[in-house]
Parts: sequence; C-alpha cells; structure tokens
Amino acid sequence: SNVNVPGLFAFRIDTANIEAGGCNEHESLNHLPIRGSQIGGTSVYFQGPCFNSNTTEIQCRFGEFGVVDGLILSEFRAICISPLAAHPGNVELTVSFDGGNTFLSSGVYTYMPMTDDAMINEQILVRQDGDIKTVIDWDAKIEVEWMFSEVSLANLSSENFVVIEYEILTPNDESTRRKEQRVLNSDVDIQINAVIPLASNIPLQSGRQTIQINLAEISRRQFRMIPVTGPTIGIIRLGIFINRSHRIARQMKSAMILIQKTSEYICDTWKNNQPAPSTWNQNLLPCPNRLDQARVARAQYVPDPMCQPEANRPFYIPSSVNCWFHQGRPRFQEENAVACFRSVRFNEHNAGGQCCYSEAGHLIRRGSGAGSDDRYHSDKAFWKHQFHDVLPYIACCKSLSDPERCNLYFHYRPSRPGSDTMGQFGGTWGDPHFLTLDGTAYTFNGYGEYIYLAISEQQSTVFDSSSSFRFESQIRTTPIESGTTNATAIKAFAAKIGLQNISVTVSRRNQLLVHLNGDELAFDNDLNTTTLQLEEFSITKTRANNQLTI
Repeated sequence: SNVNVPGLFAFRIDTANIEAGGCNEHESLNHLPIRGSQIGGTSVYFQGPCFNSNTTEIQCRFGEFGVVDGLILSEFRAICISPLAAHPGNVELTVSFDGGNTFLSSGVYTYMPMTDDAMINEQILVRQDGDIKTVIDWDAKIEVEWMFSEVSLANLSSENFVVIEYEILTPNDESTRRKEQRVLNSDVDIQINAVIPLASNIPLQSGRQTIQINLAEISRRQFRMIPVTGPTIGIIRLGIFINRSHRIARQMKSAMILIQKTSEYICDTWKNNQPAPSTWNQNLLPCPNRLDQARVARAQYVPDPMCQPEANRPFYIPSSVNCWFHQGRPRFQEENAVACFRSVRFNEHNAGGQCCYSEAGHLIRRGSGAGSDDRYHSDKAFWKHQFHDVLPYIACCKSLSDPERCNLYFHYRPSRPGSDTMGQFGGTWGDPHFLTLDGTAYTFNGYGEYIYLAISEQQSTVFDSSSSFRFESQIRTTPIESGTTNATAIKAFAAKIGLQNISVTVSRRNQLLVHLNGDELAFDNDLNTTTLQLEEFSITKTRANNQLTI
C-alpha cells in the first residue's frame, strides 16, 4: 500500500466512496447539488436510471414552489433549473418522465437562506457610467456583462439563444400570513410581481459577452408592465434557452439588483408608518468605539461584506460597490465609511445593529456614512430587512437630494452608540492566541488536548468536570513544523451543544472537515457564503477567506 508513504501518489481516494459510472434501469434517481439559492437559477443534475432523449420528457417539481421543464442531456444525465422559492427550507424534489402524469422522488432539495453578500455576484456584472453597480437607475443606460465557457456551450446548436429579464420581487402577504400562523417572527415570503424583458434572441458565444440596455426606453415602452413607484429589489436572469417556440432553460445566471427611482411618496409613506425606535431597538450591544476593537469582537460583530477595508476587499467586490451604502454627504462634512460590521445576534424583536468606521479608525456616529440600527436583522429576516431597511434608505437618502427626508430616515433608524467596555466575546487564532470572555488576551503554546469553553447548567465560579454542561468544547493542538520548537497551532475543535456533537478537523490536504454527529457536512463551493442553520446553532463558511463560523 502507498497510503501515508510520501511521493507515491498524486491524490488519494482510499477514504472516498467509489460508485460505478453509467446508468442502470434499476438505479434510483438522485440529484446534485442538493442545495441552492432561494432566488433559484441553480442547475440541478439528475442521474441513476438511463434516460431516452428521443422520447422522454422531463419535468421537475420543487415542492410547493412549482414545476419546471427540464432537459435530457445524455443517456446518463438530465437537468432542471430551480425556480424561485417563496421562503428557504427543504422541499421534496420529484421528477416526471411522462409529461407530468406521474412523479418519482429524487430526494430532498434545500433552498438556502439569503445572506448579506447576496448583492455580490460574479456571474453577471452590471455597469452604469462605466462602474460596476449593485444599485442602478431606472432611467439609465446600463451594460450587462457575462461569460460562458466553451465547455458549458458544448452540444448547443444555433437554435439556442440568450434572454435577459428583470424579475421584480415583492412580499407575498397572503402566504406570509399563513406561515405566521405556524411560525412566529418569521421572514416574509416573496413572489415575482412582474417580469420585464430587457433583451432577447442574443446569439451564443463563448468567453465574455456584453450588451447595452436602455432602461429609460424600456420603461417608456412597457410602462403598464412596470409597477414602479420607487426603488425595487429584483433579479436579473440571464438564461440559455433551447428553442423559441417553447422556452426550456438550459443554463441560468442570476444577479440580485436594486433599481432606484426618485420617489418622495415611497419615503413619506414609509416614515409615516414607523414606530419610535425605542419600541424595537432595546437590548442591542453598543458598537466598539474603534475599528481595532471591532475586528476582535468576533462573537459580537462580523464584517459587513458590502463594506470592507480596501486591503481586505475580495477581488470579486468592485471598489465602486464597496461601501456605496455608507458614503457621507460632503456638504454636511460627513465621513465616508471604510469598514462596517453587523451584530451577530438579534434582540427579541429580530432587530440588529451596524457599526461603521472612518479611515482614521473611529466609529462614525452621524450621517449617511454611519451604520444604523436595522429594524430586522438580515440573518434572521433577510427580506424584511430589504423591504423595511434597505429600500427605504435608498428612497429617502440615495435617490433624493432632500436632506430633511434623509435625516428623518436616521431618526427612525438611529446609529448605535459606542463603548470602550469589553464585551462578552472571546476567541482564538494564530499560534495560538486567546481572548477570554472578560477581554483578557494571552498566548498559550501547550501541546495536547484542552477544554476550551464550558458553560455549566448551574451558575458557579468553580469549574466542576462532573457537572452537566449546556455547552462544552475542546481543542487539540499540535507543534508547528518550523525552526521554532515551542509554537503550536490548533488542529481540531469539538463541541457538544445540547444533543448535537460537532467537530472541525484538518485533513492531510489541509482542508477543513466538519462533522455533525459523525456525518461529514458538505458546503457548496459555488456560493460565496453557505450557512447551515441547525436547531441550536448555525455553521457558516465563507469562500473568500475559507473562514468557518460556528
């Protein structure tokens, strides 16, 4: 055997489950990926039984969220594009091969919750006035850019074409009311209110491709189709379809885009229905007064992906997008934010806080460069946050030049106060450095296995290993292979939270492996951020820095 013998293999498969390729009439139907974005557009591939592309018609039902037509790609593979889901969660994915008369189960498909980086997109780039934007104007000329690889266009004919549409999203009030009878304090369900054609019959080509779109002309031509009285949130869909008579999507790219339109009415209607902030923003932690404090308050605040220091900004976030929401107004001598952080936790009203910092590293306390209290925490109620916090901000501050309306927005969404007091956060990093819950920092280079944090069921100042714990975690350290002999690093982490056991280890290929109750958890590599929401905790993996947050 060449296992554990350096240099005798390029890669190892001895720990993987090997399945035979091909197809089999008696094979059960299965699909990959097993999860995708709530806004849909994910290519879901099926395999198992043999498919007949000459006679077989395929339709996919994504639970309650609708039936879509699919394609047979080969004897071994078929594909369906996931539709938009009103809310995240698990659905049964069933497939029909007889025109919708009968459906076979392919298993569970999971619609993942939306996250703060939803506006960050690499699939479709939208430019206005030469700059990449996530918020554009209804009366602007925009340029849409995308790319298809030669591999993705293989086996496609001249009958295939590209269509670009904009789907306007609104809350589904009826569906939300039904859901709130079962689940209190839930997010709103969403629906497609209108579909606006932007461009059609675009010839396919590999590599980067761009097209100019005049939104003002489309607005005039289709004004009855566009229910726009102010800013909207929606999705630009760019799809490859196989024919013009009966459109079936072969591939889809999606980007969430906000379109703003000057509207005093939207801003005034919003502010006339706002309660006093004191009725919902209590019990939120204060902001750290300095940027360096915010960076280590990892259990309290996490970086806002839409506003990061230039040195830390991932390559896929354009500088024109970074911190766009937190630019100060020069005529009022307001500072621009260079970094923002969002609170990890939300209060009993599902509200959250945001802290933004100037180039000098201090907390910005006033103006449009500052952070603000969010009526709805984006991790708890993403869509409520968009409709009740983000869109009103655009309507009152970004679309209008009226300072009074913008000031009224910050009256109802005030900035968080600052504090130098150490909060109840802790963490460990490096070789390894520790920060305790009372703010004490130290370095410990022990080699072995140690109890990291334990929370007893009973309040006590004395640690008792025989007592029962609400939370218990351990770390395993290992020496660092370098010239230094007394340095160690954490190689594994394990925790017990209620009835759940979780472990994080490093494989021989230096990959993070996460196991829950003995089963390895898989994270989608094509998502910027993947969050697995479990009963008593959540696990988030960020692709940009390979950071894992539990």
